[in-house]
Amino acid sequence: MTQLLQERESRASLQKQICQTYSLPLVVVKANMHGEDKRSLIQTIVACEGYFELKKLNISHHHYTYTVEGLIFYLSIDLPIEQIKRICVDIEENHPLGRLMDIDVFNSHGQIFRRNLNLDPRQCFICNEVAHICVREQTHPILDIENFILETFKKHLQADDMQVRWQRMIQTALIGELIKPLGYGCVTLSDQGSHSDMDALLFIESAHTVSMEISKAFIFSKDFKQLREVGKIAEQKMFEMTNGINTHKGAIFLMLLVMAGLQHPDPVKHISGLCEDILSDFQVDDGSHGMHLHKQYGITGIRGLAKEGFEDLFTQGYPYFQLHPIDDTFLRLIRENPDTTLMYRGGQSLYNECREKAKRTENSVERIKFDRWMKIQGLSPGGSADMLSAILLIDLYSWIMEETNDEPTHKDRYRRYLGIE
Repeated sequence: MTQLLQERESRASLQKQICQTYSLPLVVVKANMHGEDKRSLIQTIVACEGYFELKKLNISHHHYTYTVEGLIFYLSIDLPIEQIKRICVDIEENHPLGRLMDIDVFNSHGQIFRRNLNLDPRQCFICNEVAHICVREQTHPILDIENFILETFKKHLQADDMQVRWQRMIQTALIGELIKPLGYGCVTLSDQGSHSDMDALLFIESAHTVSMEISKAFIFSKDFKQLREVGKIAEQKMFEMTNGINTHKGAIFLMLLVMAGLQHPDPVKHISGLCEDILSDFQVDDGSHGMHLHKQYGITGIRGLAKEGFEDLFTQGYPYFQLHPIDDTFLRLIRENPDTTLMYRGGQSLYNECREKAKRTENSVERIKFDRWMKIQGLSPGGSADMLSAILLIDLYSWIMEETNDEPTHKDRYRRYLGIE
């Protein structure tokens, strides 16, 4: 609790500093949930959804932090403060995840509250009482609150429109991999890893952009040519949004195929059938990293995995994730996944050394050392990060489409999505 209080004090100081620097109303977006450590999947997605809504306004400056308070966005907006506050209240009241959002508005004189605009106070999650009264008196059991959070998040994913449903699942999966505590050279919510040209905010915005395009292909689950055409458009939109930085090129291809596979009884068999001729790609030199490595080492990379239907992903990687924390899962992928992104950056020798070191990460001290070594070497297991996103997509799909709400499954969701054992 001491660390959480310290972070709150730091946030208050930062808010004041931003207001003074930009002389504009400041909107602070975060998850409205209990807990001493708010670095969970659901809390991260809730904050991002609030950010995406407010991005539609005239944002003059943005900043974000990621601490035990979770992901927090700080947005300086060039609009009248009363108008901003009403927009924020509307988001809190009407967005599918709005009840889980905490969107505060400040200026150099302090916070603007609902009562300043003669608006009704926020209601409790569970009952119709004023929310702060229930919080102060601890009216409701924590388990009831956690159940409400999980069900609200699930309903958000279960949109009636299937394209919207896929977009939300894919976006959640792409952003969700950023919550891993250590990136081992990859970007995380708290670290740029080995990348000087990208950070978590760029990944978050890219995830939003590409998921909008990838989801359009859900109707083409049997048409590989159409899937690839959608992938090309998604890639183009990504590069436009990132100014030429490759955030999700490999993930686009992977997500399209996993989405297609999940819509059939045997995903591995279906993906393998779609990709039966994919190795013919190597007959034409497209100048890609995958082509370079194939010519040099004979490696087939993600195309080879696709031809096999991503069998390890479905039969080994996902079951492993169901029983282990996200960091353990990521390390397993680094050890086992033939990551051409990693090989291209480091060459065969460093690639092999990296995979050996990943096997010797039994405790947090060894993992921190490995993370530091990867950054020093300039390595980044981007292919493994993409696979982690795919595992998250499989898990989300399984949750909202297939699984029953039995008690063991519910406890698994607490661990994976809320960080609660």
